[in-house]
Amino acid sequence: MRELNYIRAGDLNRSVHIQQRTTAVDAAGGQLETWVTVRSCMAKISTTGMKEAFQSGQFSGQVTHVVTVRILPGGVELVPGMRVLYQSHTVTHTFAVQAVDNVRQMGVWANLMCLEIAGGQ
Repeated sequence: MRELNYIRAGDLNRSVHIQQRTTAVDAAGGQLETWVTVRSCMAKISTTGMKEAFQSGQFSGQVTHVVTVRILPGGVELVPGMRVLYQSHTVTHTFAVQAVDNVRQMGVWANLMCLEIAGGQ
């Protein structure tokens, strides 16, 4: 993989929504977990490999992705636990952010290390 000193504008060719989990109170006074979009931006999405997970007595493949976005000074801090939504034609892909890499510690680009979540949980 080539070193990311810069990203060409054409590389940021996917419109994504970065979301953070929040807790709200419903009409009955109970706790309701929801996802709120904290940033919408253009991104580069790269598939990096496959990870096999054993769940409910069977193997299910989870594709590992890297989502590259610009870091905005004074913007939302990008942290593990967030999720990224990407609409591809009629399919919405949901990526759980596992780690965040500030590329070369320059404060310009962030690589979000993600796992695609089946069913968008």
